[in-house]
Amino acid sequence: MAAVCSTAGVSSSRRPLIPESWEDQLDSTPPPLTSIGRERRLAEMSLLRSLDADDAAMSDLWALWFSERGPKAASELLAAEELAGRRRRKRGERLREEGIYDGDDDNKKEEKEEEDRRHDEAER
Repeated sequence: MAAVCSTAGVSSSRRPLIPESWEDQLDSTPPPLTSIGRERRLAEMSLLRSLDADDAAMSDLWALWFSERGPKAASELLAAEELAGRRRRKRGERLREEGIYDGDDDNKKEEKEEEDRRHDEAER
């Protein structure tokens, strides 16, 4: 059940702590950034832009996120990365062992099937 905040008895100069609806959230202005918050956002944007060229900044980006969000979020992000790594390894194993493409490799599978079909037709 959603929490409802009443503005009864609240002066017009004060906003309620919990907005009554999502429209109220959109209408309210965000709090101003602190100097450290602004520096972190600028650093994050710079690191994200550098990922276009290569993954060298990934560890710096993770360190920034870990320092901002704390140890619980860090452990959750690391657990997600571990799961993704297992998935990549499993996909690579299936590809090497069985020649099976899945998920992101659907285009490669279609290309391989088309190439095999053309090869079979050329042999006839």
